[in-house]
Amino acid sequence: MASEHIWSFSSVGGVKRVNLESGQDLHALEHLDQKLWTALSCPVQGLEIDQRTLDLIDTDKDGRIRVPEVIAAVKWILSVINNPDDLLKQETTMPLSVINQNTEEGKSLYASARQILQNLGAADAQQLSATQTSDTTAIFAKTKFNGDGIITPESCETDEQKKLLKDIMSCMGSDKDRSGKKGASEERINQFFEHCEQYNNWQAKAEADPLSILPFGKTTADSLSFC
Repeated sequence: MASEHIWSFSSVGGVKRVNLESGQDLHALEHLDQKLWTALSCPVQGLEIDQRTLDLIDTDKDGRIRVPEVIAAVKWILSVINNPDDLLKQETTMPLSVINQNTEEGKSLYASARQILQNLGAADAQQLSATQTSDTTAIFAKTKFNGDGIITPESCETDEQKKLLKDIMSCMGSDKDRSGKKGASEERINQFFEHCEQYNNWQAKAEADPLSILPFGKTTADSLSFC
């Protein structure tokens, strides 16, 4: 590949750089001599590129993207699309037909795209935009379970469960679900029941030895509030 592929170059600001003009250029990128790369690394922050995309490419999370990470990202995207030339069209939407469903990751990507469209109320749509995939609140707004570990009242199966969850949120506070709704995390729920157990133990001790806990008997609470 390295000896057979023909690269084209252009001069920008007096610097020669390789042009990426076709899908074949992308396929051959891993064989390009690194002396011909315009830069061998770049920061994740401060560039006119979506930072969430850069964060995904920065697999070692050191705040910089280097050549091996770029090549790995290119290899992955080439493995899940049918025609690499589609990557260079710079369109704002992606037709679902470009996804290569002959690979496991391609199948997973296609299924995810379909699920996103369904959640957004566009199940019959044949294309997906970056704006749609970025709006996680809208994507999860109508889902009961979205994998974020937060239980909302809407995800409860019975009225008793819903009432209990609301009591927990009232006592322990709430967490925001991916959908933007209020709910409770496993940590808050566990803390609630731990506090209930502590209260029961306190009550049991008060019944066994009232004066050690309630020096004024049933009027102890009123006496403390008066003080």
